[in-house]
Amino acid sequence: MSAPLFGTGAEAQYTLFELRFGEVCGHLAMTNFDDVLANTPLNVALIEGHYPADEFILVDGVVTALPPKPGPGWVLNPETVEWIDMRDPEAEHEGRRAAASMSRSDFLLAAIRAGIIPPEDAGPAARGEIPPSMRGVFAGFPAELQLEAVVRWSGSVVIDRLNPVLLAIADGLGVDGAQLDALFGIAA
Repeated sequence: MSAPLFGTGAEAQYTLFELRFGEVCGHLAMTNFDDVLANTPLNVALIEGHYPADEFILVDGVVTALPPKPGPGWVLNPETVEWIDMRDPEAEHEGRRAAASMSRSDFLLAAIRAGIIPPEDAGPAARGEIPPSMRGVFAGFPAELQLEAVVRWSGSVVIDRLNPVLLAIADGLGVDGAQLDALFGIAA
């Protein structure tokens, strides 16, 4: 850093760093050092120069450049100067499940490749008929769900990962959540 410009009439730049976590908490630009000191709160380090808050942190009295922030939901660990992902992985996974959908034909092809639906059921399933291998599952549903399952299966153009009818069918076939996730291309 260059020497302060006091006495020349030019303003000197200062950055205020909060001492507890080392974060930038303000900037000062003044010609009189006494004014700088009078405007510096307690428990704050006064460092000559202008350091943007999103680029620097004070670590053990040394101004340290921050690594780039990976994305939203990340917070800085001031002790290690590393970003920590604070998002809830479970909630993020559920969000991907809620957004996952595919066309009926893509779903059927994926289910056949995964061995969930036998290839000989492809034709009836693609036409909206109950595949022969699933008739027992549909018959085992309570009457109100059975009707809804038949109508939704027959009329669906798009299959949603969290569709309650799909979940009931999967349960009846012994297909677990991880298998459904894989079918929809959702990583664990």
